[in-house]
Amino acid sequence: MEEGTDMFKKTGDRSGEVTLYSGRMSWCRSEQSALDGFGFLTDKQLRFDMPEIAKIMTKIFFKPFSKAFADGIYDIAIPYDDIRSVRPGAYGLRKALIIERKDGTLFKFAVNHYDTWEKAIRKRMIKIA
Repeated sequence: MEEGTDMFKKTGDRSGEVTLYSGRMSWCRSEQSALDGFGFLTDKQLRFDMPEIAKIMTKIFFKPFSKAFADGIYDIAIPYDDIRSVRPGAYGLRKALIIERKDGTLFKFAVNHYDTWEKAIRKRMIKIA
C-alpha cells in the first residue's frame, strides 16, 4: 500500500460508520485561510479530517500568525440531522459547499466535484429526515 493511501485510510477510519463518498476538501476558515484535508460523507455525518502531519505543520507555522486558526480546531463532524441547508459558494476559483447548521453556524468547504458532494449530502439529509 502506498504511504499516502495508508495515511488516508487511518484518517478516515471511524468504527461504526460506513464511508459513502470521500475526497480532497479544504475547510475555509476565512476568505484567505483554509485547512487542507479530506472530506468524508458517512452514513451518519459529513466529516473533515486533516492528516496528523498537516495539523502539526499548521500549529507551528500558521496558528501564531492567523486568527482563523486560533481556536486550534482542525477536524469537524456535522451529523446530517444537524444540517439546515446546503448551498453553493466559492473559495478563490474553487466551488465550495456552504453548510448551515440548525443553530445558524456556517461552514465553508472547498471541494472538487461540487455537484457530487452536494447531491450526496442532500440525499443523506432526506434519508435522515
